[in-house]
Amino acid sequence: GSVAFSVQADARWAEADTLASGAPLPNSGGAMLAFTPSVLWSPRADWLVKLSFQVHAFDWLNGTQSESSVVMLSTVVDLN
Repeated sequence: GSVAFSVQADARWAEADTLASGAPLPNSGGAMLAFTPSVLWSPRADWLVKLSFQVHAFDWLNGTQSESSVVMLSTVVDLN
């Protein structure tokens, strides 16, 4: 099988949520930037396995919020 490596940058932005009164909800909304290095492995033709680790690099969040790192494992199988 073959192996490949990748790195991607992910950005997210959201406005603060609002209460029924229209006032902004504290501790919601803001922006973040994360980097996601990945290893892709093709154990056989038509199969792909991807292991990624998303690391939050910068947070510009409103109020008190926390973001944590994430590990992702995914597979793709070509059925054709």
